[in-house]
Amino acid sequence: MDTDQPDVKENKKLERIVTIVLVLIIVIALIFLSTDFFWANKSNLSNEGTITTSYSFIFPETAYEFMKNTNHNLTIVDMRSCKCKYDGEHIPGAIWNVNPISFYNTTDDLLVYDELGVDNIGFCENLVNHTYGKILCLQGGIEAWKNAGYRIE
Repeated sequence: MDTDQPDVKENKKLERIVTIVLVLIIVIALIFLSTDFFWANKSNLSNEGTITTSYSFIFPETAYEFMKNTNHNLTIVDMRSCKCKYDGEHIPGAIWNVNPISFYNTTDDLLVYDELGVDNIGFCENLVNHTYGKILCLQGGIEAWKNAGYRIE
């Protein structure tokens, strides 16, 4: 029976060594990944400015004035699910796009609208922490825009 004792001790010692090596590999990997992530984000911030951390609701009247008076690059996004609706009518200058990832890292201000001002909220939420311009969510959507008497194309 004494011959089994050294094997058990040897196995436990080997298990400890393997565990320590695995923990060290994980710690080194985490340090490497966090450092890489930090430097990648730092370079984005220094090149682009301050990342946008929230979005704002904007009424059609305010949106119209913002469109008229803005000195910034403004992208108007029609994110209604069917391009046929965009083809039928849209806010002047708008583009049709249902993928918020398309606007990640943009420095443009974004005015986002849908049919009634409901679905655009999720679109705007998805842009938070991924863009550098203002994120404006049109309250009431294109229907509120038309009801306010503003032109559509």
